[in-house]
Amino acid sequence: MSDDGITPRLVDALRDVMAKAVSGVHVSMPGQIISYNPATQVAQVKPAVKLRLSDERDEVTGLFPFDSLPIVSVPVYFPTGGGFAIVWTPLPGDWVQLVVSSHEMDTWLSLGLTEIEPQSSRRHDLSDSWAIPGVQPISQPRPSAVLAGTDLVLGRLDGTTEIRISPTDIKLGGALAIDPVALSTANDANWSALTAWVRVVETLINGLLPGSFPPAAPPTLWGSSAGVPAPTAATVVKGL
Repeated sequence: MSDDGITPRLVDALRDVMAKAVSGVHVSMPGQIISYNPATQVAQVKPAVKLRLSDERDEVTGLFPFDSLPIVSVPVYFPTGGGFAIVWTPLPGDWVQLVVSSHEMDTWLSLGLTEIEPQSSRRHDLSDSWAIPGVQPISQPRPSAVLAGTDLVLGRLDGTTEIRISPTDIKLGGALAIDPVALSTANDANWSALTAWVRVVETLINGLLPGSFPPAAPPTLWGSSAGVPAPTAATVVKGL
């Protein structure tokens, strides 16, 4: 106010105008998933921050907070590119970061064209939001079961199922995995050799042939050193 207490000062008037102008400009905020359609990868999201809109009745700030309504048809974006994607199903209550487009996205969302012409004058409108999953309040840290240290971890938050990649190895199933994966080619060769050896023994026993009993174990079964099985632990595996 000016010195007379009635006429507003220019700086106050400009501040009020700017506050009211930016009150409807949305950029980004956290939100929570209410529902999610995995077929369309579209969610209903509730903003986690109350909005503030202009209200001439508020003589102090010109703004008032109100509970924001859920935003419907919010596209959920996952890491995608080069023909690959990491996709999962967000659950109700999961946190996301809402990113608000500076222009309306209807045409781009439906057609995916470049250099599109906006079909409305909407700017920074919450209806033109998309959601990026993965944000987390610092008051709700991820469980210690998934703390990776220097490892890269892909898995469930409870640590029950995961792929853990360290500088020296890859563990499947959990951080405590110690048993190596069997190499199928080595196992198949050993099994074939053992089967052939058993058949020779069976033939000798059934025929009661003299000499050479029991027969020597096949080299392919015992490897290069006598009594030492051929190694079957895999360093590279493929799922079928």
